[in-house]
Amino acid sequence: MDTILIIGGRLEAMQKAKDLGLRVVFLQHKERLLPGQAELADALLLVDYLDWEVTRPLIRAAHEAYGFGAVMTLVEQATELAGRINDLLGLDGHSYEVAHRFRDKRRMREWLHEVGFESVGCSEVESAEDVREFGSRHGYPVLVKPMDGT
Repeated sequence: MDTILIIGGRLEAMQKAKDLGLRVVFLQHKERLLPGQAELADALLLVDYLDWEVTRPLIRAAHEAYGFGAVMTLVEQATELAGRINDLLGLDGHSYEVAHRFRDKRRMREWLHEVGFESVGCSEVESAEDVREFGSRHGYPVLVKPMDGT
């Protein structure tokens, strides 16, 4: 039977994995564990998984013990962690660098431009004047979004 590491999230992802016949190693913050998750998990790791120094040795041990062959998360804050785990263990899936780029919109747009994909104008702004200057260069309307997250 194949095993998957699921990082955070809701019960539905775990249930789908079980329905597919997978064993589930579940990594979750202790205070975010939802009813039913402990029962569905074949192994449960409760830790502040955003602390890489704490999480890394636990992941190595869990991989040795349970041999998971894939990592998945539907939690945006955990995508970089999934990449770190893939890099650490040589697993298929996105790398830390790719996940980091996806979470940093400016960096992603710069990368797209570097590899030849045209993208909409993008600039880091800190003031209303910066926004006006951007609008003058690229046209209106403009959309202002945080650098990371959604």
